Amino acid sequence: MFEITPSAYAVGGAVARPWQPRPARRDIASLEKFARFAEPGWTKYLTAFHLQPCKGGVQLTTETRGYSPIVEHGAASPCTGR
Repeated sequence: MFEITPSAYAVGGAVARPWQPRPARRDIASLEKFARFAEPGWTKYLTAFHLQPCKGGVQLTTETRGYSPIVEHGAASPCTGR
């Protein structure tokens, strides 16, 4: 997790190659390092968890976003190797 506000919010992220049979992952220690990470051939994901009190309990809402940079023309695709 990159950031946690107890009882209300948490955000975590990952850098991975999800198209691989055994997806490689990169360890990213902070939100700042995650934001700066720009190596081609990797996908970045962020997931936020929001907790909101509501009648009779708590509502959990999640939001996930991903980013995969475009492979430049002439470079091999990380998916196909071509």
